[in-house]
Amino acid sequence: MLFTTPGGTPVQQTNFYERVFQKTTKALWPAPHRLNALRFHDLRHTAAALSLAVDPSLHVVMVRLGHKDIRTTINIYGHLLPSVDTAHADKLGAMWAATESTSGH
Repeated sequence: MLFTTPGGTPVQQTNFYERVFQKTTKALWPAPHRLNALRFHDLRHTAAALSLAVDPSLHVVMVRLGHKDIRTTINIYGHLLPSVDTAHADKLGAMWAATESTSGH
């Protein structure tokens, strides 16, 4: 087990969410701060978005999040790909420039 109570039993999601997560977010970001209403599931979306920013591979995100079908990943996160397109193009350009400089052209 990954997360256990002091007594060694599994942490119940609802107990953790109500007793720890919500209290922590509200203490860190009092209303009207936009993160005051942060949901635990929002962290999953953040992880997916950051993964796509590092490597725009929907397949990697699909595997990490446990989606059984790539269409689920595309439908939920596909709109994020244009935001990483410039970084992707820059990497391709750097790769091209490196091959040009080694080929002597």
